[in-house]
Amino acid sequence: MIKIDSITVGMLRTNCYILQDGRKCAIIDPGGDFGLVDKFISANGLEPVLVLATHGHFDHVFCAWDFFNEYGLKLHINSADTKLLGDADKMSLDLTGAGMDGNIEATIFEDGHEFRVGGSKIQALAFPGHTPGSTIFMSEAGLFTGDTVFKGTIGRVDFGGSISDMRKSLDRFRKISGNHTLFPGHGDFTTLDDEKKSNPYLSDAFIHGN
Repeated sequence: MIKIDSITVGMLRTNCYILQDGRKCAIIDPGGDFGLVDKFISANGLEPVLVLATHGHFDHVFCAWDFFNEYGLKLHINSADTKLLGDADKMSLDLTGAGMDGNIEATIFEDGHEFRVGGSKIQALAFPGHTPGSTIFMSEAGLFTGDTVFKGTIGRVDFGGSISDMRKSLDRFRKISGNHTLFPGHGDFTTLDDEKKSNPYLSDAFIHGN
């Protein structure tokens, strides 16, 4: 059975998720504060087996190198975000004044790829818009939406994104069936049903607007 924990990390208060199946766990969006996350892993006797990024912005990959250094785990990222990943250190310096280790050991995946953590499956689904390679991870516990959909809003598109791609992705997103829990990259958790009802960016007016 999957268990989800969240730790708020980094200067931009990113939600770093620890998805657990038994003792094995996946880290989703290692956006900073490696010590806090590693302390949680150790305190709960967990074995990290997978590190995933919803996209390549620095606040979602800031301590990816630490997981490689400590556990030998490469960062898994959508192939369309490899350039952004290479620019993450500069973006971090420009926006926060804090540098990061830019030599991230990474491996790429494509839309539809399936990962395993223990007996649980995580499927990577491409939803470009916030970035070219923005990905939502689907698991039996819910959807990890990164910076594609937040509670009541969506991610910005002016840091390497595309408003036309975002609208297409949001149209596909709102057609997902079932009332999944949404675990966004920042802010509070929500549900798919609630966002379909109240998020103005999932409305016809926005998606089909000019």
